[in-house]
Formats: sequence, structure tokens, C-alpha cells
Amino acid sequence: MSLSRALEIASENSPAVKEAQAVHSGAQAGVHKARSAFLPRIDLEESFSRTNSPVTVFSNKLGQERFTQQDFALKRLNDPDLLSNWQTRLVLTQPLFNQGKEYLGYKMSRLGEEVAGLAVSQSRQAVFFNVERAFYQAILAEDALKVMEKAVETARANEALAEKRYEAGLALKSDVLAARVHKADAERRRLRAEGDTRVAMAALNRAMGIDQGKTWKLLGPNALPNQAESSLDYWLGLARKSRPEMRIVDRQVRLAELRKKAAVFRYMPSLNLKGWYESNTEHLVGADGDSWTIMATASINLFNGLGDKASVSQATADVLRARERKRDVEAGIELEVRQAFYRLVTARKQLDVTLRSVAQAEEALRLLRKRYENGLALMVELLGADTSLREARLEVARARFNTRLAASELKWRSGTLERDKHLD
Repeated sequence: MSLSRALEIASENSPAVKEAQAVHSGAQAGVHKARSAFLPRIDLEESFSRTNSPVTVFSNKLGQERFTQQDFALKRLNDPDLLSNWQTRLVLTQPLFNQGKEYLGYKMSRLGEEVAGLAVSQSRQAVFFNVERAFYQAILAEDALKVMEKAVETARANEALAEKRYEAGLALKSDVLAARVHKADAERRRLRAEGDTRVAMAALNRAMGIDQGKTWKLLGPNALPNQAESSLDYWLGLARKSRPEMRIVDRQVRLAELRKKAAVFRYMPSLNLKGWYESNTEHLVGADGDSWTIMATASINLFNGLGDKASVSQATADVLRARERKRDVEAGIELEVRQAFYRLVTARKQLDVTLRSVAQAEEALRLLRKRYENGLALMVELLGADTSLREARLEVARARFNTRLAASELKWRSGTLERDKHLD
């Protein structure tokens, strides 16, 4: 499995990415809901009443269009008989302007949807970084296992050499015992390295969001990254344009400004258009009378205990807080990019140093083996050289891991880790 394939699997299966996508889907639905506030509302109302209340009976008879000359008699007006009324009403309400709630609500929902979309990118990049880190750790574990297997082979060769010289009377029994102890230590380290590879594979599967029991043959990257060749200003510029958090806080400031505008708009009137058609009948089936009405309504609050003024003050404070948070996030992102950049520069230099140390350790071991074969060196010196070579090789593996991880972190901190556009 290649790294790109691991990222594809993570994009499809990661719970964190799916959660962020679900939030984004909800925010998109919120935009449609906010847009519906501009459209008319239509309600169908049905009611039934049976009463002998003079006022209600008078009104219902008028609505049923059954009012007659005899109904003006004082007896009927003051003490009417029971009357049933079925009223069916179709009501249409068209909002025109309600203190800007429709317009501002729609604008805020759009910004909320943008924030949710950016949060998906933020979540995906964090998941990708975790996958890359787990992938490189699995490569490191495999490299360490190879080093330990090579160390076991070397330890066995040293043991055979010590036994040969001991049988020839050219070495002490202690040389053989020391070589055997050294071999046992190498085998113990190899066993631990095998366990580390299994744990690293499970961690990689966990990062991808799949069954942790799966095993893969990893296709490690051949070339080491060279992101450090670009200048620091280049990566800082990328972060300002691409980092999701940078764009999120920008929209959060705009959201706070819209909420302040909504608080100011509370001083403005509300204006709506309303109309209805109704039918009234004494029996459920049929219609004795029908009518329609259309009206425009306007209202304005004159005083509510200075609550609107307090809301404006609160919203103003929220705008200032959002702007200061934006500044803090921008400064934090800049520091993260600087740290990642210099970490990569340092890791590449350390890799160069460790590569030279391996060549030196290999040459030292070769020379000491020759000297020991000729009786010019001690077994402890030979084993010490073998240990130095093993550690140097492990340091190379760690340095490669650190370089690759630092490069991934630099892309993550600059907001450019989503390298495959089809993963969007």
C-alpha cells in the first residue's frame, strides 16, 4: 500500500472526516432553511365552535351569510339559540421586512456553511497528517526490524569467529561468552522490533479508520522531500492563503459583524403582507358563506427597557473579541509554520550527518574484525563497534522518519496537505 492509497482510504473511512462532512451537510440545509424565509407561508386552518354567545353567534351568522331581518330582534340578539360553525381558512403570509431578520439570517447561514466546509478541509488535513505520521512510523518500524535482523546476523558471525579462535587456542572462553551475550541481546531487540511493527501497523489502520487487524506491504517513498528548498516567506504566504483556520476566523469576524448589524436593525420596523380566504358553514359539508381579506401590517418597538441598546453593546464587544482572536490565530499559525520549516531544515542536516556516521561505523567494524582475526583487537572492541554500527543505522532510519514527518507537518501547517484534489 502506498501513502497516496492510505490517504484515499482515510478520506473515505475516517470518523473525524465523516463527522465534519455531516456538520457541513447540516449547514447546507440551514442555508436552504434561511432562504425559505423570503418565500410566502401558506397555512390551512380548520376550526369548529358551538356557542350561544351573542357576539359570537352574531359574527358567525354574518360569516355564514345567513343573517336575516328576524335576527335583529332583541330577543335573538340578547339570547340567541345555540349555533354551530365550521370555519375553513386559507392564510397566506408574505414577509417583506422584519428588522432585517430574513436577509441577515440568510447571510449568516451562508457564512456558517462556509465555515463548516472549511472545517471539513481542516479535519481532513489533520487526519491526513495523522495517517502520514502513522505511515512513516510503520516504515520506521520496518526499517528498525531490518537493522535488528542485520545485527543478529552480525552477532552470529561474531560468535562463530570467537568460537573458531577459541578452538584454535587463539582466544579466551570469555570472548565466546561475550559474543553469545551480545547475540542474545540482538535477538531480544529483534523480537521487540517485530512487536513494534505490528503495533505500528495497527496504529496506521486506526488512523485510516479501518480494521486494525489488517496487514499491508507498505510501499515506502523512495525520494526524501525537499520542501525546505523553498523560502520561509513562501510557506508563510501559503499558510495565509490556504490554512483553513485562517479563513475560518475571517468568516467568524464577519459573522460577528452581521450579528451586530442584526442588533442595530432591531430599532427598525417590521412590515408584512397578509391575506386569507375563509368559508363558514353550520354543517361540515357545504359552504354557507365565504370571504377574503388582504392587509399590510407594520410595527415598531418604541421601548423595551433598553434591551436593544444592551444587545448592540454586547454585539460590539463580540466583534472586537472576534477580531482579536483572528490576530491571535494568525500569529499562532505563523509560529507553527516557522517551527515546522526550521524542524525540516534541521532534520535534513541531521540525516546528512547520520548517513556519514553509518559509513564510518561500517569501516570501523570491518577494520576491527580484521584486527581481531589477527589477534590485534579485543572481543569487547569488536562488539562495541558492532553496537555502534547498529545504533548508527537506527539513527539513519529515525532521521529519515523525522525528515519525512517534518515535511508533512510543514505542508499541514501551511494548509497544503490535501495534495490530491480528487480527495476533495
